[in-house]
Amino acid sequence: MKIFFFGWPGLIGGADTKLGHLLRLLRSEFDLTVVPSQPMWQLDEAGRRRLDDLNIPYALLPDLPGRLDGWGVSLCNDEFLVSGQAVEARRRGLRLAWSNEMMCLFPAERGALTLGLFDAVLYVSAAQRRALEPQYRRILSGESNLRPVECQPTEMEC
Repeated sequence: MKIFFFGWPGLIGGADTKLGHLLRLLRSEFDLTVVPSQPMWQLDEAGRRRLDDLNIPYALLPDLPGRLDGWGVSLCNDEFLVSGQAVEARRRGLRLAWSNEMMCLFPAERGALTLGLFDAVLYVSAAQRRALEPQYRRILSGESNLRPVECQPTEMEC
């Protein structure tokens, strides 16, 4: 199975570090590609070296083929949603899985849910699922009185 991870592996806490760990764990079982959310990540020489050492390719979305097969996965990467990459990945044929990694919703996450962009939502714990799933269900049902707790996390918080 082909998996495109939208983001960039980090070294200091948060979802980017989780991505780095997942890449190590999954590389022998799946065909992985890392898709940086922003071109500047390709300037991260140490990050490129880590991916090269793991034999995991990386490319910007515009540099990938026009038709993609497999899953696109984003771990708490608001830029994936805000930049339009999620819509473009879906247009190219990927099924999308989203993992919030926090206990509050991003505004763009609510929009993506409303548009039906996600095929799967991943939870980090049962407690997080209990906190987020009711909000997701209300969004998907179209309840107009929805007032979820929102967050504007920095990169270090996600």
